[in-house]
Amino acid sequence: MKHQILHNLHFENTHRAFVQRKKDEGKSDKHIESVSSLSREFLHFLEGQNITHLKTINQDTIDRYFQYLQHRENQRKPGGLSPAYLDKHREAVLRFMEYLEGADTGQSPYYIPKHQSDRIPKNIYTEDEIAVLFKQCEPTIDGIRNQAILAILYGCGLRKGELYRLDVADINLASSMLRVKKSKTSRQRDVPLSSRVMQYLEEYLFTVREHLLTQEEPAFLLNNRGQRMSPEGIQYKVKEMGRQSGTGKPLTPHGLRHAIATHLLGDFSIEEIATFLGHRNLDSSQIYTHLKYTQNPNHHGQKHL
Repeated sequence: MKHQILHNLHFENTHRAFVQRKKDEGKSDKHIESVSSLSREFLHFLEGQNITHLKTINQDTIDRYFQYLQHRENQRKPGGLSPAYLDKHREAVLRFMEYLEGADTGQSPYYIPKHQSDRIPKNIYTEDEIAVLFKQCEPTIDGIRNQAILAILYGCGLRKGELYRLDVADINLASSMLRVKKSKTSRQRDVPLSSRVMQYLEEYLFTVREHLLTQEEPAFLLNNRGQRMSPEGIQYKVKEMGRQSGTGKPLTPHGLRHAIATHLLGDFSIEEIATFLGHRNLDSSQIYTHLKYTQNPNHHGQKHL
């Protein structure tokens, strides 16, 4: 929806402060743009309901807003809003209400159900196909670094942005733990490292990274200039690994995260998988119960990890 003018000065000032808070938290430009636009639409709706004080917002107000959204026309294409777009509205309103209430991320006092989509992610790599990705990594600078990328994105379930921000100091080889200090959900988490993942990380750290390092640099993942590898660089490396695998399936960093979550199901509970992935709630993990049945039922556990 196009930029909407807010006539209530208090609404406008609060919205501006909310957006600034997201910037101060280091959120991505894409996240800030989304929550800014959609929370503004929420405030515009409140003005239309003759609500003039934010303190008067309650669960009924929020319920009415989402009833309105479910019947609002999609301005870009015929039909209503998709479940995915409704969930973007959900994210924006929850984050805005947490800001108003002074609550931590994921601790909103309001309930907004997720809008389930019938679409299930396709082209999830099987465990055998993941094994091919690792096996094709040759004992070269690129190959050993690619193994480390796979070990972090698949073996540890990190997001692309989390790998981008990962520092060497965040990896404790003595305790076999990796710490994600800053995540999409603004929650710190510790991820256990399997012996195979440890092997891949140590090989990269003590051979390739030492070779690439030209100056003091805290980043775990370095490009060929000895600098922190960009998110775009990570995306490109993963895409190329997928292309070379011969599976015919596209590969993305998030696809590797989907894969590990799917492969863990059966050996671990949804709650454990949610903790491993750093999800705020179980809703984000529930889709893997469906994905599991698209995999080879004879596979159990990560043989190569």
